[in-house]
Amino acid sequence: MSKKQILIYFICLLLFVALIIAKQKQVRSLRNKPIISTFSEWQQNGKPVFVKKVLPEDIPLFEKLTLRSVDNRTFEGYVPKATQEKLAIGQDIYAESVSNNIIGSITEISNSISLDTGMFYVKAVFKKPTDVGNWLVVYVHIDTLPNVICVPNTIINKEDDKYILWVVADGYAHKRTVAIKRRDGYGAVIAEGLEAGDYVVMRGFTQLSDNDKVKEIRND
Repeated sequence: MSKKQILIYFICLLLFVALIIAKQKQVRSLRNKPIISTFSEWQQNGKPVFVKKVLPEDIPLFEKLTLRSVDNRTFEGYVPKATQEKLAIGQDIYAESVSNNIIGSITEISNSISLDTGMFYVKAVFKKPTDVGNWLVVYVHIDTLPNVICVPNTIINKEDDKYILWVVADGYAHKRTVAIKRRDGYGAVIAEGLEAGDYVVMRGFTQLSDNDKVKEIRND
């Protein structure tokens, strides 16, 4: 074996030993690091929860209708008595209940029941021509609940015939009993139990116990 080969082997050996020493130092360093568990993290900083300040607002109410195309602006359909009683000529129509875009209005409502369908005839006219096919689902603005506190249905649980949700005050979680005025697809309107400015837990409440320390992630 030549001197050059011996030198190369020696350098490789030194590099190998250096890598082993570096790895050992890294392992010792990691062993000396304090192990932070989820529980100890929660004890120190609180359980993470997403909260939102609730404020009174006007909540629009909608009725869903399925209408058939007569032409590219005129649609018609039949509705049961319970729906017919909520409708009025001139009510705005939306493509989606969460949209602010008015696409048309109710122009005709029959007070006589159809013998063929057992329901009441309704006609709507859109602002602009549209090509949506033969059938279309629309939302009619039937009323507005003024100045109410409304929360998502998903954050309310029922315990022993009581409706409860979670609020946060001064860094701690508290279980709150609420009374619901009405509940629908838009959410739950709270009659009692919440005040304007309360911070309500939107996510993370499944891991909570009363008076738990929490780390708030706010969505005002």
